[in-house]
Amino acid sequence: MLSELLIICFFFVTPVQAGALASHISTTATPKNFDNETALFIDEELTKISNTCLTGRDHEEITGNILKDEMARTFNVFLGSEAVDVIGLMELRSVLGFSPSVPWKHLKTVSLKELEAAPTVEEYYELKEPFSYYHYPENGWNLEKNLPPAIAFLDNKFPAIRTAYRKHLEEQIGRLEGKIDRAVVDYVIKQYYVIHYRVDEKTRGLWVETEECKTKRPKKNSCRGKNTW
Repeated sequence: MLSELLIICFFFVTPVQAGALASHISTTATPKNFDNETALFIDEELTKISNTCLTGRDHEEITGNILKDEMARTFNVFLGSEAVDVIGLMELRSVLGFSPSVPWKHLKTVSLKELEAAPTVEEYYELKEPFSYYHYPENGWNLEKNLPPAIAFLDNKFPAIRTAYRKHLEEQIGRLEGKIDRAVVDYVIKQYYVIHYRVDEKTRGLWVETEECKTKRPKKNSCRGKNTW
């Protein structure tokens, strides 16, 4: 496994640059709990995902078929969780009426002065956007070009991931009145963290294989030396 990870690093890791922590999200808005019906739907759908075991072929497809079997599983510990995060950010952007494309940007500290000087609400959001751990160059992993097949796989096999983000965020922004302003951006970002915690909790087992899923894996073919799934 170590040698496989080293091979993966050789192909995908970029030089790590110095970075600082992202700006702290703060808002005076009070987050509301899920609507009962929405909460039940989200919990049921995410629980189904948490009980799913991905096959070796699934993992290969997530990488765009550029890695095989165990190497794909190892790489997807990073790529899979990043794809889930980006789906959430796409829905956050969409519900606010901004471009759904999540830019690959450098991690930096944003000052209060910079926030106050933001000329538009969208630029204010860009400065405060929650960051995904693997979605900036400084983290050392260049995953941007690998995201499209991973996101496509998740949207096809687990559409409930995107739906969970969308339902919760649409419900929350629907409770507010008036135009999208900075206070709304702060509030909806806070709500993003609420649903992100739930989604991350329920999808983690897809990437960090559970003991139950490990026991379900077929034994390797002694002749070919690889799993059949």
